[in-house]
Amino acid sequence: PQVAGVPVQFDEHHLSEVQNMASEEILDRVLDSMRKSKVALIGKIHTPMEYKGELASYDMRLRRKLDLFANVVHVSSLPGYKTRHNNLDLVIIREQTEGEYSSLEHESAKGVIECLKIVTRAKSQRIAKFAFDFATKKRRSKVTAVHKANIIAPVAGCRNKRIRATQQLPGPVSSHPWTWLPAEKPLQLCTSSFPDPAHLAPLVQAEPSGLRLGHSLESRKLGDGLFLRCCEEVAELYPKITFDTMIIDNCCMQLVQNPYQFDVLVMPNLYGNIIDNLAAGLVGGAGVVPGESYSADFAVFEMGARHPFAQAVGRNIANPTAMLLSSANMLRHLNLEYHSAMISDAVKKVIKVGKVRTRDMGGYSTTSDFIKSVIDHLHPHYGV
Repeated sequence: PQVAGVPVQFDEHHLSEVQNMASEEILDRVLDSMRKSKVALIGKIHTPMEYKGELASYDMRLRRKLDLFANVVHVSSLPGYKTRHNNLDLVIIREQTEGEYSSLEHESAKGVIECLKIVTRAKSQRIAKFAFDFATKKRRSKVTAVHKANIIAPVAGCRNKRIRATQQLPGPVSSHPWTWLPAEKPLQLCTSSFPDPAHLAPLVQAEPSGLRLGHSLESRKLGDGLFLRCCEEVAELYPKITFDTMIIDNCCMQLVQNPYQFDVLVMPNLYGNIIDNLAAGLVGGAGVVPGESYSADFAVFEMGARHPFAQAVGRNIANPTAMLLSSANMLRHLNLEYHSAMISDAVKKVIKVGKVRTRDMGGYSTTSDFIKSVIDHLHPHYGV
């Protein structure tokens, strides 16, 4: 910000589960700072697979505590950097507070793991409305809902079961799916093997009419079916925007074959994580795509594709493009249009010239080389 003359003061915090800089105290300080500023710029808070902490990582807990329900990734081709598909311009909107990332899983028997997929009407409607509002504001013409609601009926012996709130859930070794829980009365859990059943409480509050839990084969049909119905209902309120639907596996293929057919895509949590990274690969990889997450009160700017770049730590080879473009987007959000354009134009100019490129883009330049080149391109053009 000093080099570009940006009138922004940063409150810096270091939170990492890789470098042993993570604790409840640090997380609370980060959350307090973000609540005060309302806007944040964050790097990837990577949790390695061998991490032995809680099921919910610090990254997930941060998003939940701030209710950052909408993740937005703008996938756009970079001038001067040729890929198989050029001139791409599409937006991926992901619901990121429920779904498979509920962190509600347990070992019901040795070698048997059960996981809950949470899908609620309230949050499905909220992300659908966000997607259509975004399309309207950005003057985009089409929204595609991506889902997996096409799973056939469950196999014999695996039937739906309707459970009243006064009844207990099936035990951990039960073969019955958990499909729908009315919420007129307190919810009871019969198993103590879940890490923290209290995680269900916010979902019951968010969904007054009930709580939908995913389990077994039919959960995809019911859970994604609810998400799809909510998108269809919201779409009726926006007649000027074209709406269509696509199954997640077909969407992956279509993105590779013909990504130009897409404009705005909206989807549940896990599918968004996959599509974000797939789409990033179409325009240059995880190092070049910016992203942002929103709640009703907060805006957090970050990398669009959540690649850990663990192999690049300490080697000065990471591509800073995504973070620089995210910074520019943050400045635009703060109504600092001049400074936002200054930074984004400088980054794109460096890539277009092509003399300084990091290894992931086919070059041999270091992170420091790229940053220096961006700084050099700030001054001649803008006279800062």
